[in-house]
Amino acid sequence: MPDQEGTTVRTNSASRMLATALVAIAMAGIPSTAGAADSGRQAARETMLHAMAQDLGTTPQRAAERLRQEEEAARTEQQLHGTLGKNFAGAWFDEKSGRLVVAVTDARRTGEITAAGAVARVASHSLAELNTAKDQLDALANGAAVPQYVTGWYADTVTNSVVVEVLRGRTTTAEVLRFLDEALETSGLVRVAEVDSVMRPEYNVAGGAYYSVGGTACSVGFSARGADGSRKFVTAGHCTRPGGTVYGYNGAFLGKTSGSVFGNRGDFGKVNVTSGNWNVKPWVNTWPNVRVVHGSRAQPVGASVCRSGWKSGWRCGEIVAKNRTVNYGGVIVEDLTNTTACSSPGDSGGAHMSGGQAQGIHSGGPSSGCGALFQPINEVLNAYNLRLVVG
Repeated sequence: MPDQEGTTVRTNSASRMLATALVAIAMAGIPSTAGAADSGRQAARETMLHAMAQDLGTTPQRAAERLRQEEEAARTEQQLHGTLGKNFAGAWFDEKSGRLVVAVTDARRTGEITAAGAVARVASHSLAELNTAKDQLDALANGAAVPQYVTGWYADTVTNSVVVEVLRGRTTTAEVLRFLDEALETSGLVRVAEVDSVMRPEYNVAGGAYYSVGGTACSVGFSARGADGSRKFVTAGHCTRPGGTVYGYNGAFLGKTSGSVFGNRGDFGKVNVTSGNWNVKPWVNTWPNVRVVHGSRAQPVGASVCRSGWKSGWRCGEIVAKNRTVNYGGVIVEDLTNTTACSSPGDSGGAHMSGGQAQGIHSGGPSSGCGALFQPINEVLNAYNLRLVVG
């Protein structure tokens, strides 16, 4: 169920509102010199690097080097996924070495991986097999109630298994044991892991900015345009009930919700920006600056990622798992990406980025401690036939 703390519109802190106001002023089209633009981009980059350094326990210099390594790793993963085909067993970024690790089911093909500059690992099961096993659990969940203590599951390329997460201390309860027995019968690739909290959606035009609909406060994801050039932004589906009237951070009318998915297809929605007073820009708030969106190339597991939301601001972490199914108090949501970034109620719908690449839309997080879940952005753009606004 949606977190109750996020169902009431709250007044933001003065600093957050000022930052959003500055973005809105920029969106209105006030001209600036090239020098000022360059200075702004540098300030935004420094803000991002310092946030990464703080949340990942490193230095801004090392964070900059890591971003460069991750960009290279993302390109290499895309290349090897295509060339290895059915033998591809997944990939992840190793922060310690700064290199991409690629798993393959055929040991004879490890040379292709090392030739591309990555580290090779031999695995028993391909990524396709892992995803099929995970899909079988999704089908099981669609046909039976999932215990509240089972928080979700995902295909884990690092361990070459499908991980089912259960609230710590609850693995021996009768309902959980029944579910795990069925899961093990469904797939022999299942591995059980205990976690410290359940997941929840986090309720509450530049990415991360505040908006409200139906008395609920959420965060803007990314600016987009329809096939006809119409202005939109994408956000969380649990925020965008059909036909809702949307208001911006300042209470001014912004537009109408025009799409909402919250269930086994994912957690995403869109808003038509119909007011002429709002412009869609390729920006994401980093509080107090903005980050320019350049594209939407997906990063591998292990890569750094930062998220923006009006409630907790700009926070960074690492990608832990992809294609994760989550139990939101009985609502089963599939195909989310899990990260270690901190988040709060009110951040739902906000933007996740890695460098200048859009990664996804914030969906939720744990009821205690840090962690975040996002809906991959490219799936949203494809579902609605939208193109990302980039700079």
